[in-house]
Order: sequence, then structure tokens, then C-alpha cells
Amino acid sequence: MYNLNMKKENAEELVRIAPNLYSKSKTDKLPSPYSVYGFQVRDGWFEIIKEASLKLEAKILELPENERENVRCSQVKEKFGSLRINIDGHLPGKTEIVMEAEEKANKTCEICGDVGSKTKNGWNQVICGKCKDVIIVMED
Repeated sequence: MYNLNMKKENAEELVRIAPNLYSKSKTDKLPSPYSVYGFQVRDGWFEIIKEASLKLEAKILELPENERENVRCSQVKEKFGSLRINIDGHLPGKTEIVMEAEEKANKTCEICGDVGSKTKNGWNQVICGKCKDVIIVMED
């Protein structure tokens, strides 16, 4: 019904600014959900994910070079109206960065990026009044 994936150019920018975070480890035998499905969120959360990605990438670069490939983003998605960023591997500070992004997303419209609130409109989502009205019109 609706496109739940981020626009290609936004996804490409995230991979460009955080290449260590979003690359596949040489030791991975199976593809990660991220490498198969991409960013499973709408563009309203792009800036939040970008900020978190930059912080996580900086933390990865603080690691010894031989440990960097052990840290990867396995998934970025929306689940039950909340942002989920899953990071594999040991990375000091990752929990705080991810939690901060998830908290910001809980107050940000996942469609346009304006201030939003959690609603249940067929499914749980964070949406602003303007986008809620557009979706209702589209559903009618």
C-alpha cells in the first residue's frame, strides 16, 4: 500500500557517510537483514538516522583497525511505530546512541520529519496531523 523504504538517494547517502557501519563484514556467511532489505523506514526519520550513523561511524573509527569489521549495522526498520537500529558487535557507546535516535523518532513524523505523535491508524506509527490527514484521504 505505502512505500515503507527510504528513498534510494537518502539510503545511498547513509552508506556513503558511514561506510564501516553499513558494509558487509568479510566474515559474514549469510547476508544481514540490512543488506537484503535496506532501510525499512520512511524518509521522515532520515535526519535522525543520519545523526546516529555519523556518531556510530565515529565510534567504529576509534576502535583498533583489526576490530572495526566486527561492528556492523544489521537492520534499520520501523517496528510497532518505533525506530529500531540493530548493531552487531561490541561497540562502546552504541546503546546510548541508538536509544537517543529511537527516542527522537518517537516524536518525529516518519513521513515528513515534522513533530509527530504515536497513533494507531491501521498499524502503529508516528505521524503528524498533516500527514495523518493525507493518509486518511488516500485510504478513502
